Amino acid sequence: MTTEPTTGTPEPETASAPRVRTSTIIWGLVLAACGGAVVAAATGHHFDVGLVAIVVLAAAGLAVLVTSLVRGARRS
Repeated sequence: MTTEPTTGTPEPETASAPRVRTSTIIWGLVLAACGGAVVAAATGHHFDVGLVAIVVLAAAGLAVLVTSLVRGARRS
């Protein structure tokens, strides 16, 4: 039976679960919107693809900007 000497330093606290990045969630929603558009087009719905792409990307950019500002305000 061997025993290791103790150094007297406390063990680090257990880390909490890593947080999910907001940008990951937003890009997941963008991909879900693209999938929804594909399903809608496959079922016969017609829409302007360029306009939908602009709106989805603008909404994603706005969401990333707002979440960044909110996090920055919380840290201050």
